[in-house]
Amino acid sequence: MAGGLREFTPEEVSTHRDANDCWLIVSGRVYDVTEFLSEHPAGRSVIMLHAGRDCTAEFLAVHDESYLPAFAPTAFRGVVAGSGAGPPPPRPPGAGRVD
Repeated sequence: MAGGLREFTPEEVSTHRDANDCWLIVSGRVYDVTEFLSEHPAGRSVIMLHAGRDCTAEFLAVHDESYLPAFAPTAFRGVVAGSGAGPPPPRPPGAGRVD
């Protein structure tokens, strides 16, 4: 564990690539977005294109990384081993209720 954070290899993340188990890598951080798939405004298919992979460039082209803690606050699982990544950004003040 890096600084108390669970570490995953890209190969481990790549096994989580279907609608019942969907993980993404953004900025060296690993997120389980399975529960968020049905809530994504652009639909689940855009997320599924990147399931199990590093989608940092694609994600950051349309979102700030704080989008993840704002809309999927329990999604963070850990970091990619050797990435040097730390915890995700904090949930933005004023982020709406997440049920």
